[in-house]
Amino acid sequence: MSRFEELNLNIDTVLMKLLSSQDLCKYLFYDEDDPMSQPNIEDTSILLFDRIYPTPVSPTITDSAKSLITIIQDDFSLAQTNTAFKTSKIIFNILCHIELWRMPGTGKLRPYSILSEIDKLFNQQRVLGIGKLSFSNGRWIGANDRWQGYQVAYKIYDFDV
Repeated sequence: MSRFEELNLNIDTVLMKLLSSQDLCKYLFYDEDDPMSQPNIEDTSILLFDRIYPTPVSPTITDSAKSLITIIQDDFSLAQTNTAFKTSKIIFNILCHIELWRMPGTGKLRPYSILSEIDKLFNQQRVLGIGKLSFSNGRWIGANDRWQGYQVAYKIYDFDV
């Protein structure tokens, strides 16, 4: 993130990391009660701009039931302890249609399973910037009464050059 021109590359890196996880992709792609029992997705890129968005998306009440993730990089600032460094956050919005929250075949809730997969991929992992990403915060979000989920953010550190 040393330069804002790297933002597109950062988002591409995050997208590739998300698409590399068959488990995450199954939770997003298969609306069945037990997505993990479904076959692997041969070409996970089919999820781009259908289930995984590098842009803001707000589903409407009339949109078809599915689960989705949006990704943005936000909250840019100079590091408080050393202004030679910048910090920012990579933010994931996980939205699931309310009809898809429960996965009776697994005894789990879909948004929590998606959160868990994202956390495995990004928390304390070397993905962007210098060093490891660190969990920043998470919270419940709702687009409307049919689409609800969570927002989770990871802090990125990088040089300010």
